[in-house]
Amino acid sequence: MAYFDPDKDKKEVTLVKYGDNGFEPTGEVVSVYTLTRSFTQDNLARFLDDYLNGHNGFDTGVTVATKLHRTHPTLQAELIRFALGILTGMAKTEWVDGRNETGVATAKRIAEMLENGEIFRGMYI
Repeated sequence: MAYFDPDKDKKEVTLVKYGDNGFEPTGEVVSVYTLTRSFTQDNLARFLDDYLNGHNGFDTGVTVATKLHRTHPTLQAELIRFALGILTGMAKTEWVDGRNETGVATAKRIAEMLENGEIFRGMYI
């Protein structure tokens, strides 16, 4: 896990571990570029799976999105397409029980809206 250190260059993160006092810096600094270039689709899926275990996905998503309000508009649009892609993929989930029932139903509705042209993915510019 990592956190953004406001005193450091924004292109680096300091790794943290969870200890008795919450998240504690390890002292190891990693380039954001190096970290993100290591995210194959499988690695990114593992990262999200681990990250979301114990976090409130919706509230965290809102907070992360507000931190991205000043990023390049093309990257903002790509984030929306990424989120729509995740929802479209989750709509195909076969195993549904009480824990994911609402999420899968929501994903199916959004995928349906995309397919019917009620909402749009947009273009990469």
